[in-house]
Amino acid sequence: QWMIKLLPLQQKMGLNLNIMDKDMIKKYPQPVERIIIDPSAASLKATLRFRGYMVKDADNEVLIGIRRTASAFQQRKLRINKNKCKSLVGELGGYIWDSKAKDRGEEKPIKQNDHACDALRYSINTLMAKRIEGRI
Repeated sequence: QWMIKLLPLQQKMGLNLNIMDKDMIKKYPQPVERIIIDPSAASLKATLRFRGYMVKDADNEVLIGIRRTASAFQQRKLRINKNKCKSLVGELGGYIWDSKAKDRGEEKPIKQNDHACDALRYSINTLMAKRIEGRI
């Protein structure tokens, strides 16, 4: 089995790559196939590639990603282990739409405490979109 590590842009701040390498080996004894990362994290991508990791730009489209994630839950194609994904479970409960943006005619969530939600959205958009939309 191959493990895919997700790194949203916000997590790159202060990231110690030596610790990350050791943590990946300890947490995921199977090889890391690729790292899905925010497309705007150019220097982090370059560093990871230099270290030998395969890096793939995440599809980080927000609204489509939120809709796909909701569909994945509804279709039971996505389940969350509440004991192993405590950060994600906590963030999902606080994921709310920005009312000020709505007043301006925009549809977007509040960008606060959402690193795990971003990582989930990246994985859904990048890895599962066709399956969720019934194209495979």
